[in-house]
Amino acid sequence: MERQRYISVPLSIESMKAFDLGEEKSDQILTWKLSEKEFNNLDNSGIFDLLNDECNIIIDDVETEWIKEDNLERALIAIQTFENKNYYEEIDKLKKMIETAIEKNTLVSFDF
Repeated sequence: MERQRYISVPLSIESMKAFDLGEEKSDQILTWKLSEKEFNNLDNSGIFDLLNDECNIIIDDVETEWIKEDNLERALIAIQTFENKNYYEEIDKLKKMIETAIEKNTLVSFDF
């Protein structure tokens, strides 16, 4: 049975509050349900370790973690630097989710 792993971005401040309470609606949130291959590509690339170091968080296979506030900008800079050296389709998708969170002034949630 494949594990369910999600990366999510609330699309407004109101939906971020609903997300925090577990009451968000599907049209209020951008959600990426990772396949096992997508998760493994991200994990094996080292991007989670980089984000953990840069943002002082713990993205792990059995954790729920958020990148928010000032850490979003740090995460974007880190991922852009990383992406210049290592291209993976999944990293580009993650970068776009971080950019959306910055634009919407919300967060990126890793629910593994």
